[in-house]
Amino acid sequence: MVEYIHYTKSKGPKLFKFGKYSFSTTEIIHLTFALIMITATLMLFQKEKIKYIGFINFIIINLLTIGLGFVLHELGHKFVAQHFGFISEFRADFFMLTIIFIFALFSPILFLAPGAVLILGRPTRRENGIISVAGPLVNLTLATIFLLISFIFKPYLNDFTLYIIWLGIWVNSFLGIFNMLPFWVLDGKKVLTWNKTIYFTVLIPLIFFLVGSFNNRFI
Repeated sequence: MVEYIHYTKSKGPKLFKFGKYSFSTTEIIHLTFALIMITATLMLFQKEKIKYIGFINFIIINLLTIGLGFVLHELGHKFVAQHFGFISEFRADFFMLTIIFIFALFSPILFLAPGAVLILGRPTRRENGIISVAGPLVNLTLATIFLLISFIFKPYLNDFTLYIIWLGIWVNSFLGIFNMLPFWVLDGKKVLTWNKTIYFTVLIPLIFFLVGSFNNRFI
C-alpha cells in the first residue's frame, strides 16, 4: 500500500544510506513492530496449528512466508519510489494493527492492514502506477520462486518444507490479489488508472496461483 505525505520541517531520525536508497531508524522500528503484531495476530488465529507444529516451527513458517511477503512487498514500493527520487518510508498503522489483533480474538475472519509506504512528492501517473505495482509484483515473484522450488526439489523435500512452500504460494498470491483490488487506497486502483494491460498481466497469474494453492495442485 502507498500513501503520499506533505513535508513538515523537523529533526529527522538517523538514516542509513546505500547510494540513492535509505532506511531510517524509525522505519526499521515500524517494520519490526508491524511484523511482530502480524505474527501475534496469526498466533491467535491459528492456535490449534501451533499445538500441532510447535511454537518455534510456527515462527519459522510465518517469517519465511507471511513475514517475507509483507516486508518485501513494502520494500518493493519503497525502493521503486526512491529510484524515482522520492523520499519514501514505511509507517505502521498502530490503530489498524491493534484492531486486527483484537478482531482475531473473536472472529474466524483474518484481514491484514499493517501500514503503508509514505511518499513525499507528487509522482506522475506513470510513476504512481509503477510504484504501486511494485509491491504486488514482488508477491508474484515470490509465489513463482516457491513454485519453482516445489517443482525442482520436490523429491528431496519433507512434509514440513512442502507446507512452507504451499503457504508461501498461498500467502503471496493472496497479498498480491488483495492489494490489486481497484478501490480505496489499495495499489490496484493506481495501477488500473495507469495501465490496464499491466494490471491484468499481474493480477491474472496471482489468481492462478491462489486457485492452484487452494486445490493443492502445486505440491
